[in-house]
Amino acid sequence: MNEVCYEKLLDQAEKNQTLVFVHSRKETAKTARFVCGMAIEKETITRVCREKIGPL
Repeated sequence: MNEVCYEKLLDQAEKNQTLVFVHSRKETAKTARFVCGMAIEKETITRVCREKIGPL
């Protein structure tokens, strides 16, 4: 399931903000670590996270 989530996030990464809903707090951290790890592994981290974030 996390692989599908990662692919969907990547599809929207440079187009729209994306919010992922999970079942529990534990799953939130687990999903975030998976997405981050997968992005680093596949060298797509710059598509998922911007290097510099402007003022809020």
